[in-house]
Amino acid sequence: MRLFPGASEEELKNLSCLLPYPLPDDFLSFLKFSNGAFGMIGKYYLEICKAEDILKINKEYLVQYYIPELIIFGTDGGGEGYGFDYREKKTIVVDVPFIGMEWNLARKKGDSFFDFMQKINNDIL
Repeated sequence: MRLFPGASEEELKNLSCLLPYPLPDDFLSFLKFSNGAFGMIGKYYLEICKAEDILKINKEYLVQYYIPELIIFGTDGGGEGYGFDYREKKTIVVDVPFIGMEWNLARKKGDSFFDFMQKINNDIL
């Protein structure tokens, strides 16, 4: 995967102020380490949005309109988005198609961002 220099505290603070839900701590830690990433992880292609692009992708796909309580943070580079599901007390990672975006099509991909990354790397999605 290609990594980038980490996001600044100010960038993360600005993003947090604009989102309807707080981003999970493990994802914020990743953004501090690498502000986005793209490339192969295991046998999968993965794009993780930069902090400044998270709000943009969610607005472009009208995520809060079609599938409230979700924040998209990445994509498989094709037709699937990866996001945080805020419907329950514990936030999980799900994938959802960009076209036909509905909760009934969302599939759990991890109990946390780091769990998702571990599963995609070990090909146990």
